[in-house]
Amino acid sequence: EMLVGVRQLGRNDIFCKIFKCICKFSGLLDYSSNAAGRAWAFSNSVEAQSAVIIALRIVRDANSEIDAEGWKYVWAMIFELRDLKMLGGGVSNSRKSLLRESDSDLLNGERRREWTMKLAKRGRGGDDDRKNSGGLFASVGRALFGSVEDPVMDEPTDAVTEIIRTVHGKEDLIVWDELAPSDDEDENGAESDDGELDFTLRVDDRISLGAQFESQLIQEDMIINQERERGIPVTGLERVEDTRRAQVSPRARVRKRLSKACDFAGLISDSRFMDDEGICNLLKALLSLIPKQSKDQVVANATDTTAASLPIPSASRDYPLSPASEAFAEVLICEIALKNRDRFNMLWYNHLSEHYYARLRNISQIYVESYRELLLRMTGGIEKSITGLVRISRFSLKRGDIANDVLFTWTLLDSCEEVEKKMSLLDVLDRHIAEGVWRITRSIDDSCQLSEKGWHGILSLVGWSLRRGACLPPLPPTPAGRPAVGLSEDDPSLQAYRSLHFLLNVSEAKTQVPPVVGACIQVLVVTGDRRNCSKLSIAGLDLLQVLSNHIEDTAIKQEEASKFTDDTRGDFWKTNWLPVIESVATASKMSSNTNVRQHALSMLTDSFLDKRAGLLPVEVLCGVLAEVCIPLAAKRIVDMREGQVYSEHLDPLMIELELCIGLIFKPLRHHIKTIVNEEPAVLLGIWKPTLDALKQITSEQSVDGAPKTPARSKIIGSIHELTIEHLRNVITVLISYGVLTAGDEPSGSPNDISQQTWETISSLECCKKFVAEWKLSAASPPTDAATPDVGVV
Repeated sequence: EMLVGVRQLGRNDIFCKIFKCICKFSGLLDYSSNAAGRAWAFSNSVEAQSAVIIALRIVRDANSEIDAEGWKYVWAMIFELRDLKMLGGGVSNSRKSLLRESDSDLLNGERRREWTMKLAKRGRGGDDDRKNSGGLFASVGRALFGSVEDPVMDEPTDAVTEIIRTVHGKEDLIVWDELAPSDDEDENGAESDDGELDFTLRVDDRISLGAQFESQLIQEDMIINQERERGIPVTGLERVEDTRRAQVSPRARVRKRLSKACDFAGLISDSRFMDDEGICNLLKALLSLIPKQSKDQVVANATDTTAASLPIPSASRDYPLSPASEAFAEVLICEIALKNRDRFNMLWYNHLSEHYYARLRNISQIYVESYRELLLRMTGGIEKSITGLVRISRFSLKRGDIANDVLFTWTLLDSCEEVEKKMSLLDVLDRHIAEGVWRITRSIDDSCQLSEKGWHGILSLVGWSLRRGACLPPLPPTPAGRPAVGLSEDDPSLQAYRSLHFLLNVSEAKTQVPPVVGACIQVLVVTGDRRNCSKLSIAGLDLLQVLSNHIEDTAIKQEEASKFTDDTRGDFWKTNWLPVIESVATASKMSSNTNVRQHALSMLTDSFLDKRAGLLPVEVLCGVLAEVCIPLAAKRIVDMREGQVYSEHLDPLMIELELCIGLIFKPLRHHIKTIVNEEPAVLLGIWKPTLDALKQITSEQSVDGAPKTPARSKIIGSIHELTIEHLRNVITVLISYGVLTAGDEPSGSPNDISQQTWETISSLECCKKFVAEWKLSAASPPTDAATPDVGVV
């Protein structure tokens, strides 16, 4: 009543001072004893409990009038209740509990259990570090409070990170939504949630808050006495379960009492009705409680044990946060941002951007030497800051242009270097980030106002997931007769592929995806090769084909709109289309899997035979054939001819051989009409590399002096046969267009195509016997050279 009166007087300074005194009277801001002592003191002090109830009721009524220091007191009390496991979190209170996130977990149930165990064990094997699960302290803790809260007395002997022990013992609290063993007592009372003890649902303004709390205490005692009378043992032989309802622990009573009298979740939901200054105070207080060391300190080497002995900032000394409460604070920050969607822009630019940028920058620059050290460095606060940024990024996609600034934060991932023999702290969060990438990309549609900054952030996320996936162990080889082993559903590489596939095939914004996504797809192809997963590499090549089609569609639209000039047309194809072709060529050259190489070679050839290939400027067409495709095919043929060949691998090699020879001749024959209409130098620029390739692939001399085995002889014979067939077709076309003549007199010009052609063919052992026949054809070319009847086979 006094607070209400002071508030009505308009003296907000006095109101805030009285409010802080009430918060201090709760005893939750005193950390001079261990957890068991603090829990005992609070659970046996009705006055302290009433102070908490009054403070939280006042917060809901006057949330916009409390300053940042007052909100710091409120959050400190909430975190202390969480650490003492007196913050309701049972199933019966799940709708009103703060200990839950509004979005589904980024990890599935099994992965979440594994992750929790890793955090609890701090990278160690065996049992949990909290060894006092038995003995005198444990027995006393269970008897008094329903769970053990004594701090661990044995300091872990770890050579990497020394955990500093404190009086309050908060360093041992790891899991942010962990429930006490006595929480199952809350479930027994679920039936009475809407009954006479539901203090928050029936509030009479004519009765004071103290009278209401006193009435609740009396009713609690009456109900417990009635239950105890019904459950008193008669013979003494009853099981413990028979009298469980009569054994409600003080912790459970206090937790249920506070959940009835206080709407903890209302602290978040009611923030929607606060003014801008009030919600800024709320967020500033919450952010200030997170140790600055966690956000700003950059640790270069985890073997430096001085990091654990750094001075603790003043905020951490005054209101120490356990690792679990730090994670809880990150969850609350994200929930407040999501609840205030209409003011999200203001919250992001004023508070959240700096916080998440500092968090991600710090995490991305920490490198350690082993996976165990990663887990030693990892905390729930780090995890929840990353997952919080993921959730906010997905949410921002529907909030207009702000999404570009939020997503751009992820470009910090581009600075993560692969340090030899070291691992990044982000590596342990790979499945969190990969699932986040999938959820973010799934939310992209044509209503998203993504600019270059936004796409840069999304592709940074995808690229990091792919690079991380490439570092994971490869799949084991599949025994004959058994189904192939695939990647797990939450594998970062697979999640990145799903995201890219959605963006290029399903999303309404697929036409907006920038062509630079081809670099990510190339990493996907390489990842599949490293992970021994050919299906992933082939799927990546198919995505490159889809991307190529999108680029061609864009070129057609530009042509129809007459937006191209001679200069801009060439630049467009060189900038957007050429990198895609180079990525496919790299896969055909570098992949160790035969199926992947064959698929890439087939794609390369088809890219020049497609009807849309006629859109290519001649200089781009001839350049990519002469500098990329023809040398690539020739080198691959030489490698197959010179390499060791086994009879069981001969059939796949013959298929690849045919594809390589086709890549040399088919695109040239398909576009010869367009090429010969240009300057002679243009044709010579592509024909000379073709003649050089002929010399390389038809040579029968082994570079390393390898013996001529039957398999190798078969390969050489196939090379000669296919080469002669394709060369005859090309020469026929060139003769029909009048490019090749039968003149035997040397012209002396280095640009004489006829002279260079006949000299090269005559020097080839397998082809020189056909020179006379082909020259005879050149001496009497067809009368109608405009449409030679030579198709592409």
